[in-house]
Amino acid sequence: MKKITDDIYWIGTKDTETKLFENMFELPFGVMYHAFFIDDEKTAVIDCVKNITEDGFISAVQERLNGRDLDYIVLNHMEPDHSLAVTRLVELYPDARILCSAKAVPMLKNFYGIEENVQAVKEGETLSLGKNTLTWVMVPMVHWPESMMTYAVEQKVLFSTDAFGGFGIFNSIFADEVTSEHRESETVRYFANIVGKVSSIIDKTLGRVLGMNLPIEVICPSHGLIWRKEGVGKIVNEYIDLSQHRTKPKITIAYSTMYGNNEQSANILFEELKKNQVDVKMYNLSETEKSFVIADIWQSEVVLLGAPAYYGGVHPKMRELLMKLEEGALMNHTVGVFGNGAWSGGGVRGIETFLKENKVDMLEKSVEIMGRPTEEDRAALIELAKDAAAALNH
Repeated sequence: MKKITDDIYWIGTKDTETKLFENMFELPFGVMYHAFFIDDEKTAVIDCVKNITEDGFISAVQERLNGRDLDYIVLNHMEPDHSLAVTRLVELYPDARILCSAKAVPMLKNFYGIEENVQAVKEGETLSLGKNTLTWVMVPMVHWPESMMTYAVEQKVLFSTDAFGGFGIFNSIFADEVTSEHRESETVRYFANIVGKVSSIIDKTLGRVLGMNLPIEVICPSHGLIWRKEGVGKIVNEYIDLSQHRTKPKITIAYSTMYGNNEQSANILFEELKKNQVDVKMYNLSETEKSFVIADIWQSEVVLLGAPAYYGGVHPKMRELLMKLEEGALMNHTVGVFGNGAWSGGGVRGIETFLKENKVDMLEKSVEIMGRPTEEDRAALIELAKDAAAALNH
């Protein structure tokens, strides 16, 4: 338990057991579930946690209540990692009123069989807890249709649900107290993989929320770090950049390989780019889980994708990546293609077809090698690297 501001306490939990977020994305640094307690004449819990960590959450609620009743449970988002523990809260405090969006009401029934003491709140509606007033902003599809944000007026605290969130457990819950090298990358990885699909909606929603001119001194998302002081402007600007697909002058190479021939091609590209002082990262898709690759691709101005042919098509590891990239990760990018034709060809053609169908800007010449790279192939790859580097200057 930590104090956020006067009357507001963090009662969240830290999860080191879950290995795959949404059963897809690796969590090497864990994940935090944020929930909050407002200690006033009327008491309120803002959001809940995943049930595998709920014991600590329940203990914190009981400690803050100190024998009093719980008056309100505010659920900004119904995804189970934010709401599962509500069943325990309702068992312990059956008279607590649940406040949520109108679209969350049937979800409460469908997910948990909860129908009593449920009240839908509207945007702009207010609730006095005593010294503190709560109001709400509806943010549908950030990133589920029932999502909303809660704003504590007097404390100037925005409980922002999945917006401004991130993966990772750190030495502090406050961004301004964290020096970990993973702080920024885990925020970008969360955005690109969890909410990136609705980035255009997030961009519009951010504009609408910021246009309300709410004075915000603390942002409390559902995961990741809590932002305060100058960190509020930092994370808002970062989310604007991410939601508007603003790229950085760097290149990401992502490739799959079966027997190492296509890996040789990727290494030639990488070494040529490094030799020319280009900021470049390279990923073997069989060794790195795709969420890390997506995060770097999201911010890279130029991307090089390479795959061997697989029965006349694209190697499955690259197909997996392309399926995720289709959610919009290649907007405002230039992409080059390379690959190994083996005995059939088709890997390069398959990637090119995907890029054309998704209207992605492409480098003019792709490189497809039939087998082990020859000196002639090496020269073609070096030209591809030069074209990629030149595209950074456009």
